[in-house]
Amino acid sequence: MGWKDAPKHVCKKKTKAGLVFCCPDKKNCSERNDCLRQYGISDDLYRKIKESFIADFDRHPEIDVCYGSLVWCCKDTRICARRDRALKKINMDLKEYMKLKKKMSLEFEKIDNN
Repeated sequence: MGWKDAPKHVCKKKTKAGLVFCCPDKKNCSERNDCLRQYGISDDLYRKIKESFIADFDRHPEIDVCYGSLVWCCKDTRICARRDRALKKINMDLKEYMKLKKKMSLEFEKIDNN
């Protein structure tokens, strides 16, 4: 796949890189919120990083996924028909999808939480 050692979702293990598989802050998620607090990442910065990748992920104006963008979608190991239909619509395979998620994770990893 496009990210061989991809992290688990933050509901399993809290890592900065795992935030790439989380929902937007408008959904109340204690696991995501705990992870953001643990690493000193504000909701605004979280959203800014995720939204900075929208153009890379969403190549079609009528994409039908939860929360309106693939930036909020889950890991390739989770079954998701909506994500997979959207990827097919924009002609992106799971390998490329995961490569973009990895690229996004590097932005979270850059954040100094000291």
